[in-house]
Amino acid sequence: MKKSLIMLCAAVLLGLAGTALGQEMKIGVAVQAPQEDALISPVAARAPYFLIFDGQGVLLEALANVAARAKGGAGQEAAELLHGLGVRVFVAGRVGGRMRAALESHTIAIHEKTGVAHETVRTIISER
Repeated sequence: MKKSLIMLCAAVLLGLAGTALGQEMKIGVAVQAPQEDALISPVAARAPYFLIFDGQGVLLEALANVAARAKGGAGQEAAELLHGLGVRVFVAGRVGGRMRAALESHTIAIHEKTGVAHETVRTIISER
């Protein structure tokens, strides 16, 4: 009993430490321009930009999608980039089969949506 309680306390403390270190949910969005009011890109792997939001809907980063210029394997490359950034939820107009498989292999949730990036992110957060 005592050992179980100690293990539970350790797990809770580690969870809180992870949140304090920025390990909270990050949401990646494939967009057409590098600002939070950009439209969601109709394609995922070849979207011109990715926006990264935190779990409260605050824009953390806007970056050019280097995978968009890949001759092949853009979906895998984009998924690896997003995973490396700590993304846990990904939004695009449409996610192709190979990118979907790559995202799912990293347990990244996928939402196929249209609209304005920051509004869609806030809707996703409110639905959780």
